[in-house]
Amino acid sequence: MNLSIYLAQLFGLLYTVIGVGMLLNAKQYKRLLDDMEKNTTLIFLGGASSLAVGFTIATFHNLWVADWRVIVTILGWMALVKGFLLLTAPNVILQQSRIKKSQMPTIGMFVVSMGLVLSYFGFVA
Repeated sequence: MNLSIYLAQLFGLLYTVIGVGMLLNAKQYKRLLDDMEKNTTLIFLGGASSLAVGFTIATFHNLWVADWRVIVTILGWMALVKGFLLLTAPNVILQQSRIKKSQMPTIGMFVVSMGLVLSYFGFVA
């Protein structure tokens, strides 16, 4: 299986499920994000995970092309930067990522949309 297709399937499914969860359980997801902000162990693990995933994608899927595969590349680089910031300057990224409960439906719709686009290219196209 092509790496681009596999990553589109993986992130498509992940983003679709998380986005639907955000839409159906906004209060729970808001509480989850608030709890993570207070837990330094979760911040560290989230940073290390994001850095590892981002580095892997940036290394093995660094495709700057004019088609859908660039979405996977951009997501990888975003994960790499997020992981780096969570590990080196967590307050910077935590301040920027504070979400109000009223914003959750908008963010959830964006995440679902991204998931559906990636799922389309991973499973259908």
